[in-house]
Amino acid sequence: MALRTDQPHTVFSAEHLVAALHGWVCYCAPIRAADGTLLGVLDLSTTWKRSHPLAMATVRTMTSAIESKVHAAVPAPAGMRLTSLGTGRLMRDGQQIRLRPRHLEILTLLALDDDGYSHERLHYAVYGDRAVGASTLKSEMSYLRRATGGDITSRVYRFTTALSCDAVDVLRAIERGDLDTAVRLYHGRLLPDSDTPGISEWRDYLEVAMRNAVLNSPDANHALAYGDCAPDDIAVHEHALALLPARDAAAPSPPPACTARFAPEPSFSARLRLWTEWRARRRSARREGRGGVNRREPRRQPPRNPVFNVSSTLSEDSDGRHASPESARSHRT
Repeated sequence: MALRTDQPHTVFSAEHLVAALHGWVCYCAPIRAADGTLLGVLDLSTTWKRSHPLAMATVRTMTSAIESKVHAAVPAPAGMRLTSLGTGRLMRDGQQIRLRPRHLEILTLLALDDDGYSHERLHYAVYGDRAVGASTLKSEMSYLRRATGGDITSRVYRFTTALSCDAVDVLRAIERGDLDTAVRLYHGRLLPDSDTPGISEWRDYLEVAMRNAVLNSPDANHALAYGDCAPDDIAVHEHALALLPARDAAAPSPPPACTARFAPEPSFSARLRLWTEWRARRRSARREGRGGVNRREPRRQPPRNPVFNVSSTLSEDSDGRHASPESARSHRT
C-alpha cells in the first residue's frame, strides 16, 4: 500500500486481508532518494495489544534518518527535476523545493510548452474565466523566479535553462515509439488534484496518447503496466487479456495440505479472465431479462395475519391464555 500510494499507512488488526494477521498492526512509510525516487519502504509490525499511537511517528523518524544517510552517500543530481505524474514535486540539486499546488501547475505548463506563454495566455490557462487580476499572476511568477533561481523570462514566460519533467519525457518517448520507457515513466495522471483549465487539457491529451499507444501495442506487458495506473479502463484490461497466452490464465493450484485460507493468490491474468467472464454472463442475463414480457416481477407483500396484533399479544398470559384487560394493564405497568 505504501509502495502504491507513496504515503505512510497503518493497517490495524482485521484490516489485513489474511485472517492469520488479524492479531497484528503494521506501520509502514516510504523511503525516497534525493531526487524523490521511491527506494523502498520501512515496516514496523507488532501485535495489536502492544500498538502505540507514537509508532507511526517512530517509523517516520527512522525513514528520515535513513534518507539523510542515503542522501549523504549518493551525490545529488544537478539541475531541476519536475515530477507531475501522479503527484507534484520540484527537486533542485537534490533538494525538494516547497511549492504550493498553483506553482506546480504553472511550472508544469511551462515545461510542456517549449514556445512559452504570454501573460494573457498563461492567465487563461491557470485561472480560466474567473475574475482574477493580472497582478495575481505576476506575484506568482515573481515567487517562482526566486524559487527556481531566476530561470524564467518576463515578457514571454519560458525557462532559460533546461527543466527535466516526467510528463515531457513520456510524451517524447511516445513520439519516438519507445513505449517501454513511456510505460515505465508513467506513474499516474497529470496532477490529478488540479482543476486548472490548462492542466486539464494537457491531462486529457497525455491520457489519450498513452492509451492509444498501449492499445496498439502487441506486448501484453504494456497493457498490464498501464492498467495499474488506470484500473477503471476496461478496454485496456481486455486488451491485455486478449494478448496473454491461455496458459497464463490458469491459476496455480494450492498444494493438498494447504487450506483455503493460505492458498496462493491467483495471478492477475486469471483474476482478470474471471472478472471478464462474470461481466459477460451478467450482460447476457440482463439482455435475456429484457427480452421477456414481464421483465420485473411485482414485489410480493407478506400476508397479513388479522388475528395476530399488538393488543392480543399484550392481553395474553405466559401460558397462552387470554387475560382480562385489567391483568393486561397491570402486566404493562
